[in-house]
Amino acid sequence: SGTQTAALIFADNAAIASQTVTLSGSGAGAPQAGTSGNLTFSGQLLHTSSSSQTVTLTDSGTANLIVSTATVGGANPGDFSKSADTCTGATLQPNGTCTVMIIFTPSATGTRNAMLTFSDNGQGPNGSSQSVNLMGTGTEPVAGVSPSSLMFTNQFFGTTSGSQQITLNNTNGTATLTISNIVASANFGQTNNCNGSVGAGSFCTINVTFTPEATGTLTGTLTITDNTDAVSGSMQTVGLSGTGTAPIASPTPSSLSFNNQNLGTTSGVTQVTLNNIGTATLTVSNIGTSGNFGQTNNCNGSVAAGSFCTINVTFTPQAVGSLSGTLTITDNSNAVPGSMQMVGLSGTGVGPLVNLSVNSLTFLPQPLGLAGSQTVTLTNTGNATLNISGITISGYFAQTNTCGMALNATANCKITVTFKTRALGVNTGTLTISDNAGGSPQTVALSGTGVVFTTGPQPPEVQPPPANPQPGH
Repeated sequence: SGTQTAALIFADNAAIASQTVTLSGSGAGAPQAGTSGNLTFSGQLLHTSSSSQTVTLTDSGTANLIVSTATVGGANPGDFSKSADTCTGATLQPNGTCTVMIIFTPSATGTRNAMLTFSDNGQGPNGSSQSVNLMGTGTEPVAGVSPSSLMFTNQFFGTTSGSQQITLNNTNGTATLTISNIVASANFGQTNNCNGSVGAGSFCTINVTFTPEATGTLTGTLTITDNTDAVSGSMQTVGLSGTGTAPIASPTPSSLSFNNQNLGTTSGVTQVTLNNIGTATLTVSNIGTSGNFGQTNNCNGSVAAGSFCTINVTFTPQAVGSLSGTLTITDNSNAVPGSMQMVGLSGTGVGPLVNLSVNSLTFLPQPLGLAGSQTVTLTNTGNATLNISGITISGYFAQTNTCGMALNATANCKITVTFKTRALGVNTGTLTISDNAGGSPQTVALSGTGVVFTTGPQPPEVQPPPANPQPGH
């Protein structure tokens, strides 16, 4: 470009041997296109788009470069696309540039190729067509699980088994396997070291446990949600199964009733059978009775599945009338520690029962030689005749009574206690009733104080009575 000069010279036989014509002209220049070079994309997950890379077209000539098109073609044109294009239809001044942004979205794994071609008015070495090679590699994760199913042996209801292991591998994949979720269905649990992804050619482990919440055969599924085959939300499943077991306590009968039993005596044995109709050993932590009942058993702390033990219950009434209680068996029935099975107990206690109106008598200070009396009421509150074998009294006390040798049920009698002062100071004694009632003999504590009557000379103190005075009548 620019001004160019030359000369046209004629050589001939004229007088002047040569003639010269001066030549000059101005070169207007020519466009020349150049590109920034080929593009290579690193491994890209199948069906996902890469970050964009840029191709730059430059007018390195001396005239305007007119670009008509920038098109993608070649072997795999569908895997490469323009995300931006400032070249198509552009006119570039000398040293001017335009750009095309290319992204790679592989539709298959392995090497993928295409070509970006510019059509323009360039006059350089490549003429009016410039091409840029495009290359990328498509990758995908491929999830594999082994084994494809797990089976657990009998497991006690509500308890957790040891773990079994599942391997999640990506050994056939060429991209990282991304894990969005790992979950086990009801009755099963899992822990894992996958940390959300598994690299190409690598693996992780999933530990599965079984915690039955019911008895019998239970099934479930371990579900792994990932992007295998580059499909987001892809699911791998492993079948899970196990058998839940539990003891089930069933005492028979559900209640016991005893016949009339004399107060304070023990009945014969009535038996309760503790059956384990479950599928696991029944652990018995305690067997106890309440009220007026007792028990012995041969359960020895446990009852095997499908077996039984026996509990011998007795009745020892400590009161008259209808009495009730409970046989309580504490165990792990239905796999619930502290579970209680209860058998209702009832019986009737028969016999006399002594009720005294007072437990002690205290007499007011009494002058020597004088006597005072108080009354004790004895009532048979039982439901059988009270046989009285003796009523005795000790100390400076005497008694008379209306009780006789027997007192019918609900009847009462009077015992009159007399205190005749024979010594100064506190005098004590005991009223004793011997009979066929529980707790015999019954006693009433007696006390009284002897005092002088006048302020004159005191009479001589009377010696205390012998240790075992003759009882009053």
